[in-house]
Amino acid sequence: MSEKEYIVTLNSGVDYDAFNEEMIATTGAGDIPNRTVDVANARPASQRNTHYSLTDAEAAALRNDSRVLDVQIPPQDRDDIEIGFNALQTGDFDKSTGIGSAQLNWGLPRCSNRDDPHGNPSNALTPGPFPYTLTGQGVDVVIQDSGIQTSHIEFTNEYGVNRVQQIDLYAASGISGTQSANHYRDYNGHGTHCAGTVAGRTQGWAREANIYSVKVSGLEGSGDSGTGISVTDCFDVIKEWHNRKPIDPKTGFKRPTVLNASWGYGATVSSDPTSIVYKGNTYTPGTNGVPTTANDLYTYFGITPKYYSGSTARRFNSRVASVDTDLEELIAAGVHVCVAAGNSFWYIDAAAGDNYDNNVVAGGITRYLSRGSSPYSTNAFMVGNIDISYQANGPWFEQKAESSCHGPGVDIYAPGTEIISATSTDKSGACDLTDGTDGSYAVRNSPIGTGDTDRLMKISGTSMASPQVAGMVASVLQANPGMTPAQMKTYIHNNATTDKLFVDAQTEASAVSHSFAIPTANGTSAYTFSSAPDRVGTVIGDNPTITMYEGDTITLTNNTGSHPLYIKHTQGGGTGDQVTTPAATGQGATNGDVSWTPTVPGVYYYQCSAHPAMNNTITVLPKIGWADDDSITDSPNRILYSKLWSDPNSMGMKGSITRT
Repeated sequence: MSEKEYIVTLNSGVDYDAFNEEMIATTGAGDIPNRTVDVANARPASQRNTHYSLTDAEAAALRNDSRVLDVQIPPQDRDDIEIGFNALQTGDFDKSTGIGSAQLNWGLPRCSNRDDPHGNPSNALTPGPFPYTLTGQGVDVVIQDSGIQTSHIEFTNEYGVNRVQQIDLYAASGISGTQSANHYRDYNGHGTHCAGTVAGRTQGWAREANIYSVKVSGLEGSGDSGTGISVTDCFDVIKEWHNRKPIDPKTGFKRPTVLNASWGYGATVSSDPTSIVYKGNTYTPGTNGVPTTANDLYTYFGITPKYYSGSTARRFNSRVASVDTDLEELIAAGVHVCVAAGNSFWYIDAAAGDNYDNNVVAGGITRYLSRGSSPYSTNAFMVGNIDISYQANGPWFEQKAESSCHGPGVDIYAPGTEIISATSTDKSGACDLTDGTDGSYAVRNSPIGTGDTDRLMKISGTSMASPQVAGMVASVLQANPGMTPAQMKTYIHNNATTDKLFVDAQTEASAVSHSFAIPTANGTSAYTFSSAPDRVGTVIGDNPTITMYEGDTITLTNNTGSHPLYIKHTQGGGTGDQVTTPAATGQGATNGDVSWTPTVPGVYYYQCSAHPAMNNTITVLPKIGWADDDSITDSPNRILYSKLWSDPNSMGMKGSITRT
């Protein structure tokens, strides 16, 4: 037999011991292979993930077992997905003034005020002071990332004592494995930046929390490969270390653990989609009104265009069941988790949502469009990115960053654009992050400390937004160390600022019925409409265009008497190529109604079957404004906030930082 290592991921609540006994028994039952199966990695810290040696056929059979969620090759061994950061390096890296001005994390005052202290674009960099009442004392924050520059001055406390705890994670957790001697360094800079926002001395929230680093294999910078902990172990070591913590006699609880994970899985594909499944029906680009161009696929189906001008690659999010299960088990153990939602523009739907199963075939592989990327859990904070720019729509609205993923699967937003924080100088004095276009990088000299060892830089992305949430969570846990992850989500959601983020009108619009004015014939060259409204304006005159949304009902009343009216996929005379799924009613009427409720976005036509010139387009837009990159669509409209920072009477004041 040709066997491979597969991770068998069980559904929640399945009896692991009974399942495993069947797997390793000499004679199996049902879909279990009829032989003794070798355990490639027992994963004793997990009750749902076990690695077995299986043939491809056995793995396929096990996927049909009702107890099994999925069976996949370990993610680090797959060639159809890749691990990466959820950040983009953007902006102006010039050195301006010292402490003050634009040199502090603007997310601190934004999330400590109910209303935007920046006001509007004219004074976007001049908020008042940032008072802080909580500092994360007694809390442990874990940065699961590229590593940390442990010596950075941002990671000291007010007395200059370093707060990074350089432990052997395998020894501390009891998990079998060997940690690299070079685990505690950062050749990329991404992890250091995230840590600075969570717990930096001047740029962060939890300024007295202990800091731990879990460098993830595959996220290390150039020249640092092999120094991280595998994806297989990177959740287990945190969970078992947390489980082994003693009860703190001062609080009656374990020291709380907060994890920030600003990374995710995706796939880069150069091929265009050859098939689309949209709300349960399958369509082929180029047929029946389905577009083919990248921009139209984005507008009508939410299929993100190819990266950058001239790029041949399209980025898809990827879910990995074993990674998501590891995350669920970590949260169940009591660890508070914040995850960057991603910067690939995609809409992330809820599991029961209309778009959750939308997918395309691209490069011969089925890729789901609206499920987000792993690690993912509805029990974690899935964090979107607020931009520094605004949307003028009557009053000024704050808006999400264009690249930020959005939708019901993103439960809270935080500042993530042009965030200044620590960066690593472990490698040649420079961060290794790229901006995705020309591979360049830049660093800022730090406004604190001296020399080349303590630098700050600005980075943008959901990677920078998630640490804002993690830092606030860690600080709240100082005052409430017994809060469970579920209680913390309730607290953060209930206290968040609502209805401040821009939502486009298309997303807010519901389906309606449109009964257009009766068209009359202008000879054999046009249907002539009297004034009637559609979704974008007034339909009037000879052969006007019509715009509607999926789910709208259009009724055209034809009284010409001799010009049969049809709604079709293509222009041209005759009766062929009529709309289907669903079909229109009353097709071919010369005196009567033609009515249609489209369910698939695209470009269609009303057409006289006898006279090719009598026609024009019916553009059916999706209910969701996919291509409005500034809109959060139907995401929960929440901005991170807690009054514990803005109300000095809520508890004793620790200190304040003032912007000038």
